[in-house]
Amino acid sequence: MMPRTPIVLGLLVLFAALPLTTLTAGPFDDEPLTISGGSSNDDTPATVEVSDSPFTEDELNIRGIEDINSGNAPTPIQPTPNQPGSAPAGGVTAKDVQTSVKLIEGYLQAGDLDAAVRQVKTLREQMKTATGLSQIDRWDQDVAEKQVIVQVVSRIISGMAKLESQARDPAANKAAMTATLTDLQHWITILADLDAKTYASFLKIIKARLEQIKAALQNQGGTTPVAPTPTAPKLEIPYFPQSKNALYSNRSSQNCCVAMMLATFGWKGTPDYLSEWWGTGQAQSPNGAAELFNNYASKEKMPVRAAGEAVKVADFESRLKNGEPMIVFTTSGHVLVVTGFDGKAFDVMDPGGQWDQKNPGTRDSKVSGAHLKYGRDALEAVLNRNGEVSAVTFDKAR
Repeated sequence: MMPRTPIVLGLLVLFAALPLTTLTAGPFDDEPLTISGGSSNDDTPATVEVSDSPFTEDELNIRGIEDINSGNAPTPIQPTPNQPGSAPAGGVTAKDVQTSVKLIEGYLQAGDLDAAVRQVKTLREQMKTATGLSQIDRWDQDVAEKQVIVQVVSRIISGMAKLESQARDPAANKAAMTATLTDLQHWITILADLDAKTYASFLKIIKARLEQIKAALQNQGGTTPVAPTPTAPKLEIPYFPQSKNALYSNRSSQNCCVAMMLATFGWKGTPDYLSEWWGTGQAQSPNGAAELFNNYASKEKMPVRAAGEAVKVADFESRLKNGEPMIVFTTSGHVLVVTGFDGKAFDVMDPGGQWDQKNPGTRDSKVSGAHLKYGRDALEAVLNRNGEVSAVTFDKAR
């Protein structure tokens, strides 16, 4: 048997690509669809046969499905004894669950994502007490929910792109930006309600960026938008000291840094795990460390990817002011994570412990290297390679 999920998701993409008029012109009618005006010279109605309805003839009479077909406001299914497939008094049957799944499919075809979300919540309640469910019914329920969640995530991503574009456009209208922001917050709230656990890291990043843009909107004068100021909130980066590593404790700063950034996005491994499987040579260069990060980021479906770069010093400072963390490589071979810059000092996570800020200097492993401040001149002296910094940078996954 072919897997069900790719087929259903493929259909969802196909439906999403159809013109809006196709989706809203009675997609659930088993009878021919009447379109007035067969031609410019004839008042005879044209007809289009609709043969892909997800509902049976009996189901078209059920309240909720009938509402979609008639164009009325959607009504959540509440089975009653005279409806096809309804449960005995007080119960929910497999037929009710199947009908809810078809309703979700129908709402998605019609482009009514809010109605689909409401029906998912109804379906979840039905699943708690439904009797006579087959494994296929459970699979269908799971696929239907995932279809809706994928659409919600898509709305958030497209809305975020729209808002970013508006924020950078001097001619953009403040009211339009506020409307986009409100719509985004609506979908973010829905995603958190549907599946906050799976999308925790994604939601955290989106919410942080939204707060930044909201602050810019509040601070702008009149109705002329301004681009957000570069003060993005920092990610919460876990700290791994290399002195605690069982493997290569005196030369595993690179694996500690990769592990810190992976753990930021939900990875549960340790530096020792990386050392055991990859040794210490893989992550000793920016490109190698980026490749190692991306290996696990792809497997864990993280929202970011890494790249090895030679970053100009001025760009290095600017990006850190904007809250973009980097893994950096000193001229002596030590590796650390830099998380911010205030114009005078850098915020660092140093797996070797506290550095004495001399070149090359020493590190005290008895003092935690988490959330330290290293002076601008001192750190750049050990990072600067002809005006560039060897670094691993992070950006949204493509």
